[in-house]
Amino acid sequence: MKFSELVRLLEKNGFKLVREKGSIRYYSKPGHDRLIGWTIMALKKFRPVHVVPP
Repeated sequence: MKFSELVRLLEKNGFKLVREKGSIRYYSKPGHDRLIGWTIMALKKFRPVHVVPP
């Protein structure tokens, strides 16, 4: 799965981009109290970074 496909899937399920720090993007969804962080690798593949408490 490409990062762009993941972004479409997250947005389709109600997640919004709330912060970017370098290559890491943080997404949040109403009703969830944590952020989900993803990083873009050089080959446009993705890997989960971590779930950040509020």
